[in-house]
Amino acid sequence: MNIKIKFIIFNTALIVLITFGLGALFIVTVKGMLNKEMEKRGLDLGRALAEKSGFGFALRPESEILEAIQEIMQRDQILSARVSDARGKIIAHSDIREVGKMVPPQSASQLSYGKNKGSGSYIDVNLPIEGVEIRDDDFLIPDDPAGKKDQDETIVLGNAQVLMSLERVETFIRSLTATLAAIILGAALLVMAFVFHILKVFLSPLQALKKGVDMLGAGNLDHRVQISTKDEIADLARSFNQMAENLIHTTVSKGELQKSLDLLKRKEQDLRLFRGLIDRSNDGIFVVDPETSRMIDVNEKACANLGYTREELCRMKVTDISPNVSDELAWKAHAQEVKRKDYVVLEIIHKRKDGSTYPVEINVKFIRLEDKEFFLAVGRDLTDRRKMQAQVMQSEKMSAVGQLAAGVAHEINNPLGVIIGFAQGLVNRLKPGDSYEMPVKSIEREALRCKNLVQDLLTFSRTSVGDREPQDLTHILESAVTLVETRAKMGKVTIEKVLSKDIPKVLCNQNQIQQVIINLANNAFDAMPDGGKLKISAHLIEENPLSWVSLKITDSGAGISSEALPKIFEPFFTTKEVGKGTGLGLSLVYEIIKKHSGTVEVTSRPGETEFHIKLPARTGRELEEHVIQVRERRETSGWSPDRDLTKYGKGSLERKPEGHKGV
Repeated sequence: MNIKIKFIIFNTALIVLITFGLGALFIVTVKGMLNKEMEKRGLDLGRALAEKSGFGFALRPESEILEAIQEIMQRDQILSARVSDARGKIIAHSDIREVGKMVPPQSASQLSYGKNKGSGSYIDVNLPIEGVEIRDDDFLIPDDPAGKKDQDETIVLGNAQVLMSLERVETFIRSLTATLAAIILGAALLVMAFVFHILKVFLSPLQALKKGVDMLGAGNLDHRVQISTKDEIADLARSFNQMAENLIHTTVSKGELQKSLDLLKRKEQDLRLFRGLIDRSNDGIFVVDPETSRMIDVNEKACANLGYTREELCRMKVTDISPNVSDELAWKAHAQEVKRKDYVVLEIIHKRKDGSTYPVEINVKFIRLEDKEFFLAVGRDLTDRRKMQAQVMQSEKMSAVGQLAAGVAHEINNPLGVIIGFAQGLVNRLKPGDSYEMPVKSIEREALRCKNLVQDLLTFSRTSVGDREPQDLTHILESAVTLVETRAKMGKVTIEKVLSKDIPKVLCNQNQIQQVIINLANNAFDAMPDGGKLKISAHLIEENPLSWVSLKITDSGAGISSEALPKIFEPFFTTKEVGKGTGLGLSLVYEIIKKHSGTVEVTSRPGETEFHIKLPARTGRELEEHVIQVRERRETSGWSPDRDLTKYGKGSLERKPEGHKGV
C-alpha cells in the first residue's frame, strides 16, 4: 500500500469519525430537547385533567370528568386519558371498555417512558388528584386555642393519567439522522477528492524523484529529474541531477565493477580455503618476523600444542616459547643462518603455557614477498615419535636378550641337570652326621636356585601367544587372587576387587594372563613389607573405533623412583636385594601383554603405584571366526604342551612339566 492510499484512507476516516461524532451529539441533543418539550406538555395536560377531576374533598361527577377527557383527547399525539379513584378503580377513560377496571393507586406524581407494538414509544404522565379533608374541629371558634391547629390537610382523591405518543419525535429523529448521514457521506467524498488532489500536487514531484533513483540504480546515469516547482523538493531534484552528473565522471562501468567484485570474491574464497587447509594441518605452522622474532600468524594446531590462543601467540616472540632461543642475540644468530641457507631443519624444545615442554622438529623456510621478509616455520611434535622409537628399541632389546637368554639357558641346562642329579644322589647316600652332608646340601640348594633362574630364562625367551581362546577375564582374576591370598594374609595386605559385570570375553592364553596378574601382585607384596592395600579393578572402555578391557592393579607401597621408572621393563633390572629377584618378572609381563596386542602402562608416586593393562575386546563375528581358526589349527597340528626341564635323580634322567614362577 503506497503512501497516497494510506494518506487518503487516514484523512477520510478521521473526517468521517469527527463528523459522525458531532452528528451523533447533535441528534442526541435535539432528541433530548424534544422529549423535554413533550414531558412539559404532558405534565400540563395531566395537571389540567387532575384539576378538572377533583373538587374540594370529592371527585367531580363522571360526566364532567368525561368532558375533560374528551377535551384532552382532541389534542395531537394523545393516546389515552383516564381518571381513577383513591382505591384504583377507573371511573372515566377515553376507552369506555376500561371503565371499572382496577389499577394500582399512586400517591405521588410519576413520569415514565414506555413502548408497545401498536402505538410505539410514549410518555406516561400519572398525577394524583388532591383534595382537602374537612374535620369537625374545623368549625371551632376562631379565638379558641384548639383552632390554632392546621385546618386543612391534603388527601389523595384519585389519579389522573395521560399517555402521549412519541411517534412524531421519532420520525423527526430518523429523518434528521438520514439527513446527517447523507451530509457525512458527501463530506467524506469531498474530503477524499480534496486529499487526492492535494496528494497529486505534492506527490507527483516525489514520484518523479523516486523514478529517477530507480533509473540511476538500474545503471541509467543519463536520466534527469524535471520538477517545475519552487520548493525543497525542487532543490532535492537539482541535487539528484548533480549527483548523476558526478557519477558519470567518477564511477567505473558496471561491467568492470562486477569483474572486480567477482575477482575479489574468488580471492576471498581462495584465502578461506588456504586458511582452512592451514588450520587443519597436523603440524603447528608459524609466520615469524625475522627482525623481531614476533609471531605474525599461527594455525590452530600451534595454539593447541602450546595452550595459547591465536591472539596471545601473535603478541609473543619465538624467544617466549623456545628455551633454545632464550635471548635476542641467539635469535639473530638463528635468523642469519636461515637467511643464508634459505631452508633449515632443527630439533628444538617448545614450552607450553603451563610450563611443560615437548620436543619439536622445525622446518624453517625464508620467504620474500615484495619488499617484506618472513620465516615460515612448520613444527612437528616429536613426543609420539620418541615414544615409538623407545618402544622399538625396547622390543629389539627384549628380542636380543631373549635370544641370548635362550642360548645361555640351553647351554647350561644339561650340565645343571647332571649336577642336581648327582648332588641329590649323594645326599641320599650320605649317612646322618657325615662331614660332607652340609657341603653337598649346599651344592644341591644353589643348583636348584640356578635351575629356577634357567627356567625363568627359558620362559622369558620362549614366551608366545600360543592358542588363544575366549576367556572370562573375571574368572582369571578370581583364580589368580585365590593363588596369592595366602601370601597377602601373611603380609597383612588387604585385597580389594572392583570388577564390572559387563566385561566381554577376551581372546587370550589363560595361563599367561594369570601369570601376569600373579607377577604384578607379588611385586606389590614386595613393595608393602609392612602391609597395605592391593586394588584390582577391571571394566570395559570405549575408544572409537576400538573397545578395550581395562585391568588396573594398584598398591599402596612406597612407589617407584623417577630414575628407575623408565627401566622397570628391561630384562634383569631389579631394585630388590640380591637373591630375591632375577629382574625378569616385569619383562615377562611386558612381553605377554605385547604379544596379546595389548598395552601396559605404569604410573607411580609416593604411596601408590598403578599398572594399567589394556587388552582388545572382541565380540560377535570376529570372536566366532577366531575360535574356528584355533580348532582347525589344533586338529591339523596335534597340539601338546611344551616340556623343557630335564632333571636327573639317582643317576637316572626324568622329565618334569614346565612351571612358571613370578618374580
